[in-house]
Amino acid sequence: DKESKMKVVQMVMGVPPWIYWGSYVLYFAIIGAAMSFGFAKVMCMTCLSRSDFLLVFASLQLSYLHTFAFGAILVTFFERAQSAAAACGLVSFVGLLQPIIGSMAFSGGLAAYPRMLTF
Repeated sequence: DKESKMKVVQMVMGVPPWIYWGSYVLYFAIIGAAMSFGFAKVMCMTCLSRSDFLLVFASLQLSYLHTFAFGAILVTFFERAQSAAAACGLVSFVGLLQPIIGSMAFSGGLAAYPRMLTF
């Protein structure tokens, strides 16, 4: 979208901004729902057999929508799509590390490191 300027073209043609962003959210929600359904089915059949399928599905779907919203906000800070994709991947990876570091600090696994590194 950054390189092709499709948003600008659609705005010039008279498409309201809410329709533009709504189409992105709807498309991502449909793709995310298909992925969430598959992952929830696999997880409920294996490691979360005692969990409710709808709760697992809802948590995965909300996680996908949260990722979309975060990416939509973060991408506005970059000119090129490739640098935005790299930054979103890096921020997502750092976001995955925080719970791991937090759980290690809570269990005492980081007792040898300074307190400043954990929180």
